[in-house]
Amino acid sequence: MREAGEQGKGLKRELRTGLTRETKQVRADMRKAIVPALPQRGGLAADVQRSTRFTASVSTSSNPSVRIKARGRRSIRRMNATGTFRHPVFGRRDAWVTQGASGLKGFLDKPFEKSKPELQQAVLQAITRVRSSLYRSI
Repeated sequence: MREAGEQGKGLKRELRTGLTRETKQVRADMRKAIVPALPQRGGLAADVQRSTRFTASVSTSSNPSVRIKARGRRSIRRMNATGTFRHPVFGRRDAWVTQGASGLKGFLDKPFEKSKPELQQAVLQAITRVRSSLYRSI
């Protein structure tokens, strides 16, 4: 695409927007997975769902890839990786405990892994679409 000059930039943009569009449903599924995985009492699930932002970064280099990141006030990546979360003991703000919840470990990975084949197919289709546009322009 680099050799295509100005047209290559447009094709890169098309590839990037196409791949970002394909991740929209996956990001929505990941957001829906938050509430069932976290404890409902105390407002943790609602707070994490409200404050978490999912961003998709797309690489259009020689090896195109899609990465979805979760960011928020709470340490959602640690919750996903370890299956635990930290909170203060009720009535004692100076004492914090680490608590686990069943089904918490990998709760964001499950929707992503479930949609992985569709994402891979979408990436291949987007690359094929851009490649055919590039060949038509040459």
